[in-house]
Amino acid sequence: MKKGLFILLLLAFLLCASFALAEETYTCGDFEYALMENGNAELIRYCGEEKTVIIPKDLDGHPIMAVRGNPFVEFGENGTPASVSCRTVSVAVDHPYLATINGVLFGQSDRKLIYCSPSLPMNEYLIPQGIWEIGDYAFMCCTNLTTITIPDSVIRFGVYAFADCSNLTSITIPDSVTSIPNSAFEFCTSLTNITIPDNVNSIGDWAFFSCTNLNSITIPDSVINIGYNAFAECASLSSIIIPTSMTTIGDCAFQRAIGLTTITIPNSITKIGVGAFSGCTNLTAITIPESVSDICMYAFSGCTRLTSVTLSEGATVIGRNAFGGCTSLTDIKIPNSVTDIIDFAFSGCTSLASITIPESVTRIGISVFEDCPNLTLTVAPGSYAESYCIENGLAYTSPGVVYGDNDSWLN
Repeated sequence: MKKGLFILLLLAFLLCASFALAEETYTCGDFEYALMENGNAELIRYCGEEKTVIIPKDLDGHPIMAVRGNPFVEFGENGTPASVSCRTVSVAVDHPYLATINGVLFGQSDRKLIYCSPSLPMNEYLIPQGIWEIGDYAFMCCTNLTTITIPDSVIRFGVYAFADCSNLTSITIPDSVTSIPNSAFEFCTSLTNITIPDNVNSIGDWAFFSCTNLNSITIPDSVINIGYNAFAECASLSSIIIPTSMTTIGDCAFQRAIGLTTITIPNSITKIGVGAFSGCTNLTAITIPESVSDICMYAFSGCTRLTSVTLSEGATVIGRNAFGGCTSLTDIKIPNSVTDIIDFAFSGCTSLASITIPESVTRIGISVFEDCPNLTLTVAPGSYAESYCIENGLAYTSPGVVYGDNDSWLN
């Protein structure tokens, strides 16, 4: 009885807490806003259809003190930004908190660039000196822009800040910036090269996703994290040097970067994330240093031109489908440090003729060598790998003896 009452009270508390956390928003004309602690308004969204938008000084008597993100972003059903509506924006000359310069909206108190309309007829834009921040979605979908110059007064920019600027070819990130946020440059399909300054310590999820003409990028030693899908589908990127400051290559970080032919993995890396290089179809050879202990699932799957892999002493786990579908792989050396080869690790490696499984391996998953028709395993007598071969009907050899299917006597 007491336990049931406790659960009911806990549920009631959580329900009340969820209501308390829910933000109350208001509508005034075509504007949606929230109230700040000081009673001023924070503009959230413009909901009208007018092409020329005049932002008032106040909403329902509450002075507009701040703008949250870009009020002209239109979101899709999944909550991600889908597009930015083209508006001509102006504010009163004596507005205490907002200003427009040549049609670009700024916050005065926080020195933030808030919104650049995609319809503005300019190819080059120089962000004014003295601006501290480029807001979320600020230049999103500005397809007219080919060059943006960021002054060294800018210390940060927001998510999707330059996303879908499909004709942007040149941008310089100043030394004052310390991180590249999520989706900052995704779908900047004309961007060919970019230099990341030495002060940057992280590159966010999807940061350069599908920058299909990006062929050169320098990642400085200050970077300690490359996020999910950060350089995925960068089809023109031919080589990459992972800095020694990093310990993990993030999940799907270079997925389907089909132009990659070489990668340099330093001794600082301990983990190659899920699908990190999957679908890199022009990657031909790779050396994985001894610092790497975990090669996660799908790490190199679908690298159809990969012919040679060297695993240094240190690797302990070869993940699920880690090399699955590497149809050109003919040579891989598994070190004595490996203990686990997980399901489907080498499935579909149709050119693989031999692998030596060391005695250190104590677990081999299901279908690890599925669709490897030419493969003969080399195993130690009495080892776990030998038992696995016998149980699964795999061709194998031990020193001086060959086992497996043999139909030569029929000829």
